[in-house]
Amino acid sequence: MFAVENATTRPLRRTWTPKEDQILRREVQAQCNPPLFYSFSDPTPALLSGIYVLTKTVIRGEVNDWCRIATKLPGRSNKDCRKRWFNSVAGGLKKGTWTKSEDDLLRRGVEDYGHRWTLVAEVVRSRSADQCAKRWQQSLDPDLDHSEWTESEDTILADAVRKWGRHWRDIQARHFPARSKNDIKNR
Repeated sequence: MFAVENATTRPLRRTWTPKEDQILRREVQAQCNPPLFYSFSDPTPALLSGIYVLTKTVIRGEVNDWCRIATKLPGRSNKDCRKRWFNSVAGGLKKGTWTKSEDDLLRRGVEDYGHRWTLVAEVVRSRSADQCAKRWQQSLDPDLDHSEWTESEDTILADAVRKWGRHWRDIQARHFPARSKNDIKNR
């Protein structure tokens, strides 16, 4: 709805290489107890079963030293490694529209564990910690204001965008703490 005159630039994201994925797999496997070793060059049923076991081992929390794994991947943080593992390398996670049952599991997970997203994701099972956090913060949090925007709010938003650009988190914190960043951005 609102044009931004001075768009900000983001740092370039560095794409993960196949070599980095291989190192990530090796380091995750090394932390399993007992270590699981598979050749990822041949996708046999045994390999696919091994990846499933490895993924379940990581989800159960047996791999917990993402900082150590990150030391083997220069330029990657522990969070980068964990997110890459769960969102791409391990597979098995759903993407796209959430089902009602997933939303119910997410609510239960938040009720049990609060904003400890890794534990919440274990309750949901089919989504990553990041997916759970985003779904909660953008859609399901009962403290969010989902009402229609007022003319007054539109004016405040237009002024804030002119002043702060596309810094949605700042605009949210200063002017619309009960609205999600997505709601503000998409307005």
